[in-house]
Amino acid sequence: MLLAGADVSGDDGNQHKIISIVVGTRDSLYSLHKNIGLKKIHMQKLDNKKRAQVIDRITFDHIDRIALSFLVNKINVVHEIHDHKKRKNKYADINTIFREFDLIMLRKVKPFIENFTVPRRIRPEELVYQVDDDMKHTIRNWGIKWEQEDIAHEFADAVAYCHNKNYTVPKLQLFDWRLDISSELKKKLLHR
Repeated sequence: MLLAGADVSGDDGNQHKIISIVVGTRDSLYSLHKNIGLKKIHMQKLDNKKRAQVIDRITFDHIDRIALSFLVNKINVVHEIHDHKKRKNKYADINTIFREFDLIMLRKVKPFIENFTVPRRIRPEELVYQVDDDMKHTIRNWGIKWEQEDIAHEFADAVAYCHNKNYTVPKLQLFDWRLDISSELKKKLLHR
């Protein structure tokens, strides 16, 4: 059985700066959780000692789990498009732009997830993502099932935190898609 989690991180004024995804077998993720040695992982709520414990022990060097983290600056990009004077549809709701952003991101993320899930005979659409409230809107826009946060979400939270704070996580795949997604949105939603 595969578990999937997604979370966001970013500075207070730039929420959704980073979106992170973790997918792994149940056994692999529970083994990692046991190795870290904490009952619950939520990086913002941990004291410095426990946070350091997570940072020191989290790793994705096992064949049965992956972690992907994307620098996207979602809120900034969406508001830049929404406030742009060359927007094609001046009356479009900002949620329309968020949806377009999310669909572009899904199209870019999906091949990475497929590389992990398809050899295990699972399509990415079959995954049920563990998310918190910050990520539900994105997952809904992706048309993917979700459930309340649990272990996979805890790891996505830790990965997003580490990426945002520039901590090294073994085998974490990092991507900077700020310009790519922004350019695609501009082509689709702005007049030239």
